[in-house]
Amino acid sequence: MRYIAIVFSLTALLCINTTAYSQDAMSVWDTSGIRIDGKFKEWPSFFRFYISGAKLQFDFCNDSSNVYICIKAVDMEAQSRLMHSGVDLWFDPMGKKKQKTGISFPMKLEGAPGDAPRRMRANSDPSSEPSERSRASKLRERVLFAQNIIKVTGMIDVKEPEISLQNKYGIEIAYDWDSLNILAIEYKIPLSLILQHPVQASDMLHPMGMAIAVGAVESNHAATAPESHSQSGQQRGMGGGGMGGNGAGSRGGGGRGGNSQNNLANDRFNNDGSEQKVWLKVHWDTKPVQ
Repeated sequence: MRYIAIVFSLTALLCINTTAYSQDAMSVWDTSGIRIDGKFKEWPSFFRFYISGAKLQFDFCNDSSNVYICIKAVDMEAQSRLMHSGVDLWFDPMGKKKQKTGISFPMKLEGAPGDAPRRMRANSDPSSEPSERSRASKLRERVLFAQNIIKVTGMIDVKEPEISLQNKYGIEIAYDWDSLNILAIEYKIPLSLILQHPVQASDMLHPMGMAIAVGAVESNHAATAPESHSQSGQQRGMGGGGMGGNGAGSRGGGGRGGNSQNNLANDRFNNDGSEQKVWLKVHWDTKPVQ
């Protein structure tokens, strides 16, 4: 993978949690042939972007036909929020921030129970706490049959407002937990569906607006972790999630990661129950010269 540095300051980018924020960001060319299977082994050890209010990391890349996105969550409350409050991906081919074209997955589950808030368990006996593996297993059971639909907005070639994970449009999404109970959600979205026409070389020369929005937490499920509980999550989150070798690795030898693209160590690891949305102005990569 050819490494391309992000031109603008990543310190400001990596810890944003405001809906008004927009930042130029460089995509990179996928040379590894990403498989959409809910595993992040083909992604770099260090994810470049972080939304502190939702406690999630993400990264993206492209080829001549598709944009690939991977969202990763280490913290169990963050995982539960993703799976119950939902995620919207928005694209603006004009490089601005108009929510006309996008997909929603996971979908918001109305009235679905979230993970038990940690603040309610602060004074409980630690030995009685369920293990993270047990909590991840229960979350997986809750959403296995509930999260199998993709909502599509503004893609004229997609005739249905909702489609299944197995569909004929080339949209691929998969999610899974690795052996360390880290949740990964992978997306593959054809650029032609976003642009509303077959991709041409000139399309790759124009920046595109891209947003990731995580839904608000229902008030009775909001989870604000005490400092004593959040520290272990923070330490695990530092380093972009490449903490143990299962499912993490740099791409194509060079990778897109590195400490210069990771600022999680300076984040307060806050959890904000309001909607969390970040807009990026994405500059596409072009195929490396052989």
